[in-house]
Amino acid sequence: MRKILILFTLLFLITNLKAQHHIVFLLTDFETNYPNHGLGGWLTDSINPWIIDETNPENIWQIGEPYKASFDTAYSTPNAIMTDTLNPYPVNNHSTFEYLITKPEWAKDRCLSAISIQFIHLFDTDTLKDGGYIDISYNKGETWTNIIDDTKPYSLHTYFLYDNSDTLTDNKRGFSGNSINEWNESGISVTFKEEDAIEIDSVIIRFNFISDDINNSKVGWIIDNIRSEIYDFCNIGISDPEDELETFVYPNPVTDISIIELPEINKKYKVHIYNIQGQEVYNCVSNDFIEINQNDFNAGIYFYKITNSEDKINTGKFIVK
Repeated sequence: MRKILILFTLLFLITNLKAQHHIVFLLTDFETNYPNHGLGGWLTDSINPWIIDETNPENIWQIGEPYKASFDTAYSTPNAIMTDTLNPYPVNNHSTFEYLITKPEWAKDRCLSAISIQFIHLFDTDTLKDGGYIDISYNKGETWTNIIDDTKPYSLHTYFLYDNSDTLTDNKRGFSGNSINEWNESGISVTFKEEDAIEIDSVIIRFNFISDDINNSKVGWIIDNIRSEIYDFCNIGISDPEDELETFVYPNPVTDISIIELPEINKKYKVHIYNIQGQEVYNCVSNDFIEINQNDFNAGIYFYKITNSEDKINTGKFIVK
């Protein structure tokens, strides 16, 4: 615990010197209360995991204090990462920075089962072709895919992100227009199949800003409070066979109504369901089955813990689409 506190202290100091970001060591309370459920998270090797492409002399992404008429303050002062801290963005520009998520050396045998990214941002661009979009790479930058076109994950959830109707230069899909009156929070959550989770050792999220040949003196894109979370689900549900209950969820993912089927009817089972942050969102006592109604849960990943009167335990997960 002392090492974790030291890491968080370093993280706090550095993020107040630079743009604000957080890499979360996950579910510490959940791990403390349920140490055998097999779920874990870990910090990346780098406390400052973003990389601005300095090989491109025209790259306009900078970390600093904003001094623009529309972008005059960071969300978490003093600094943010933005398309130039002082000047409007230029024409015919393509600038990038990358956010790296990688396994620490000590966690090389763990699974990279899921990642999530959240960030606070404002944008002010020409609504025709200028704007920002997000790519993802699973092979250290050899190939890239716009996040909304990504088909590799078992599941992909986004919120307050762009969609297929938002078209930029070169038919890219991304953010454009004006959001300068209110900070927005956007997020991405990616879950992998178990075989991919074992093989993938890093993910790069690339933030792109592009502009066409029309000069409009707009201010661009400012991003703050980037938060990443990393999950290992590979061993969830594994316990001592003599103490393990057999349960399963079908269908999974949940698209309407699913059932957690309990081992035997007419026996009392305590059921607890937790969200991805380890917060309990539901509990009950049942002697038959548990009905999961899609309308009762936000989209995302959930975990359940079931115990009987003999203190036998089963844990598992399900996804709500």
